[in-house]
Amino acid sequence: MWPEMWQKIKDHPRVATTIAALLFIGTVWPVLSHDTLPEFIGKRIPAVILPPWYYLTLLAAGLAVVVLQAVLILNRHADAVDDPIKVRATQTGYYGDIRRRENDVFTIKSEQEFSSTWMERVPLDTPEQHTTSAQALRQIEAGLRGKNPDEADEMRINDLQRALSSVSSERDALQGALEQTQSERETLRGQLGTTTATLVEYMAEVACCKLERLSRKYLPEKSNATVTVRFIEYPDGPLADRIVDLFARYTQWARKRIRDDGSDIRQPLGMSRVMVESGTPELARDLMMIFNEGNLLKEPVSGREIHDRDDYDVIVTIFPLSSSAPRA
Repeated sequence: MWPEMWQKIKDHPRVATTIAALLFIGTVWPVLSHDTLPEFIGKRIPAVILPPWYYLTLLAAGLAVVVLQAVLILNRHADAVDDPIKVRATQTGYYGDIRRRENDVFTIKSEQEFSSTWMERVPLDTPEQHTTSAQALRQIEAGLRGKNPDEADEMRINDLQRALSSVSSERDALQGALEQTQSERETLRGQLGTTTATLVEYMAEVACCKLERLSRKYLPEKSNATVTVRFIEYPDGPLADRIVDLFARYTQWARKRIRDDGSDIRQPLGMSRVMVESGTPELARDLMMIFNEGNLLKEPVSGREIHDRDDYDVIVTIFPLSSSAPRA
């Protein structure tokens, strides 16, 4: 019920205004006179005697209609400001970084963007029209037909020069915008690279702090942990040295580095080529997470428990690349 009533009031704002005015005059004017409202009506229509609540009802209804009309006017004003407007260019101008020539029809976003200097309003159902540089040149040529040859040539040269200057300016503006965009893109790419490098450094520092905290949990006098780093192929020696160096800098555990011939070890299916093992499963899990979160080895690390041991020793095995699963 109420939505339909509101729609009818919006469709007939003049009727609502008239009703509001009549109610306002019929209730306020007698109150401002010397007589009370019953006396005022009794002098003119003696037979009419109305109870006081009737006048209060009329006054409340009048105020309600006035408030409703004010809301309607505000809504119409907001709609007029926010609604798009279709306009026609009366002379050459620019809107949205696009050159608009005379008689071009286009849409602007709101009333604030309307310029009476070079725009005129047209119905919303008017088809949009944009004159390109080539179409402008053809219009110039069509206007020159039938004129004196010399005069036509002179006019054509002048018009073409103006059109050429306009197109050249438009090209320069677009070229400048393109160069600025490319420059901004390069700047953003540099900032992205710097930010990414800083993020990688912070992640590595956080991982090293976690490794140091983990080492305090398994102090030598409590756990007597030993880290063994073994590798099979000679090119993996620097990676083994890096792992030993990490444990030397951030833990107090004993360390040793050995090169294995690989005759007795095989890379488990589904495991990375760098694998951390321990008889304490939570220790192997924590080390694996620390290495991966900080990307300390620049490649993924797997972890697993050694089921036939219950000590705190750690074994880090580096399998050859030839035996690893393909990596992206």
